[in-house]
Amino acid sequence: MPRLADVRQRMRAVAGIGEVCRTLATVASAKLSQTRERAANARVYAAVLRRMVARQQRATRAAGVDPATLSPLLATRPETRRVLLIAVGADRGLCGGYNLAEGRYLRARLGEWRAAGVEVTVVVRGTRLDRYLRRTG
Repeated sequence: MPRLADVRQRMRAVAGIGEVCRTLATVASAKLSQTRERAANARVYAAVLRRMVARQQRATRAAGVDPATLSPLLATRPETRRVLLIAVGADRGLCGGYNLAEGRYLRARLGEWRAAGVEVTVVVRGTRLDRYLRRTG
């Protein structure tokens, strides 16, 4: 049977581990909120950019100019033939739920695009996501 001093030392060690875990959770929460804020700002920026390009296309068509002559990026494509999908997952850490959700989302989108006859190229970064996708096909 362990001595009382050993039990107390073990209790202190466990309490210390709890403090470290709480601190890590707080830091992760702060980073997550910053990332969410950046993503929200990027969505707003992308929406404004899409509206601006659409407005530019309408203006050039109204002037009788084909937007594709100004830039190939302004050309309207009738259908999507090829897609490059860049998937970023985690290499380590407590991100199992994230990797699993992203893997399921990816497989669903891949199925939709392949059913529509779209050529899909996938680039995966992150060992856990890569392993999941290889394992599930």
